[in-house]
Amino acid sequence: MTKGKIVIEGGGSEAVIEASLLGISKRIRDQFLFLISGIVLLTLLVNATTIKFLVNGLGLTRIPAVKAKMMTATSASIVKNCENEMDVLKSDSFLGGANWSRVRDFLPQPIVITDVEGDPDAIDTVAETRRRILEKESSNYWKQNREGLLGAGGVNQLYNNIKEVLDQGGKVPLSDRDYLDNIWEVPKWMESLKGLPVFRQIFMDRLATTYESAKSFVIAQEEVAKLVDSLVANTEGDIGKEAADEKAKLLKEEIMQNRLRGLNFLRDMREDYPELIVGIETKDAARSVLNHERNTIKKLKAAGTIELDEADQMIVDVEGRMKEIMDRALVLRLPEPEEILREVTWLKGLSEDNITKIIGLSNKRTYQPGDMIMEQGDRGDGMILITRGSVKISIMDTVVDILGRGSVIGEMAVLAGVPRTADVIADTSVTALWMRSKEMNEAMAKSPALAQGLWETAGRRFAENLLKSQEPYLHMSQWEFRRWLSEGEVDSPAPDDSLDLYGKVAILLSGTATVQGTPEPVNAITRLNVPKASFPDGARVWIHPES
Repeated sequence: MTKGKIVIEGGGSEAVIEASLLGISKRIRDQFLFLISGIVLLTLLVNATTIKFLVNGLGLTRIPAVKAKMMTATSASIVKNCENEMDVLKSDSFLGGANWSRVRDFLPQPIVITDVEGDPDAIDTVAETRRRILEKESSNYWKQNREGLLGAGGVNQLYNNIKEVLDQGGKVPLSDRDYLDNIWEVPKWMESLKGLPVFRQIFMDRLATTYESAKSFVIAQEEVAKLVDSLVANTEGDIGKEAADEKAKLLKEEIMQNRLRGLNFLRDMREDYPELIVGIETKDAARSVLNHERNTIKKLKAAGTIELDEADQMIVDVEGRMKEIMDRALVLRLPEPEEILREVTWLKGLSEDNITKIIGLSNKRTYQPGDMIMEQGDRGDGMILITRGSVKISIMDTVVDILGRGSVIGEMAVLAGVPRTADVIADTSVTALWMRSKEMNEAMAKSPALAQGLWETAGRRFAENLLKSQEPYLHMSQWEFRRWLSEGEVDSPAPDDSLDLYGKVAILLSGTATVQGTPEPVNAITRLNVPKASFPDGARVWIHPES
């Protein structure tokens, strides 16, 4: 404002608006500004006092009935969990004297939602649970990407397509994934031109991305399957236990169909491109080991165990080896059966003489598709190591898994004479190394290290099956959980010995245990969730030092 003149410049057309206040008295100008200010103030006041009623009247603050029920159930679960935690803390020697009535004042209160959109009694809880499972699956792909298990190409394939399934709001089954055929199928033109040097690398890169994508899809299904029971439990109070059980069964079947779809695709890839897949798996395995090495160095650096400059130099060295792996051409060679046997975990640490004896005990067998390799309920006479092809694992005529090269099956028949827990059927042409129980038991009698290795392998497998759907292991990723399992060991208490199991995770693998206050003995295979147990006839117990 200069000498009573206001000039406002601007606008796309560079127009100039000029307001001349020459000749207008100060009193009138003050009135003008007062009126404008009053209008602005009145507008803000009206908006502030009426907007809440307007938004509520339009129903914009209402929460969908299905979401309200899930939030209420989740809130109740959190409250119960906090109350249980408080009960645990009361037994702590350092906190037992606290004013717990005062602590109770800080416990969360259950959420009560009154403004609900729709009829709470007519909601589709299955659709909402499917939607939450899909969101968890989506986030799992990014987690695998951060951990170096899934590349950018694979995560984009899976994430972009699952968004379309999410848009349907859980109204379609989780197994309705027609898009998988499109993203996993190798184009025919690429298949026909793979022999040309220019297209060979393109073909191999596409195959590697597809294999990585399918593998990550299977891992994601295994992760979300662990959440079904907890998600369904949040709705049990509304729909009843019987309906909740049916709902959980339906969702688990849909997830299992997805998992088997991915496993079948991986099986077909191994059959169609055996050498290429071995090369891809070898490169992925080496990359995963180096990722783990780098993460370990970063943890040690954060903990102050190693100096910053030392850690940086070590990370540079790891990343240099990573680059070398990525730049190196794939080694297209199938490992020999003896090579596969030498790398099984239960031979780790054995002398060359013992390994050579085990190799000598193994007999090569071949099976055609559909052949019954092991039958559920049989006592069994040995264990096998798959060296070529794939087998289906079935329980009561339901396929629960597909295993391939490097898988060891039937070790409990050798260790404890346990009947077969599932049918093992050749899914493709299979080559396997068979090791008979009698000869393996003789070898274990001469080599305690071999027996210990087999028992620890069996212990990890049973611990995984028993614990994977329980807290807190439910929220661990597959690899985090398996790394945790690898820290466990098998103890062999002598007859009438006892073990202190306080603060530990223990799985009774063989024998019986007696627990104070329990009249009946505890039989294998089960979790020993007790502070102390005795073993009248001796036993094998898998123990993890920290719960």
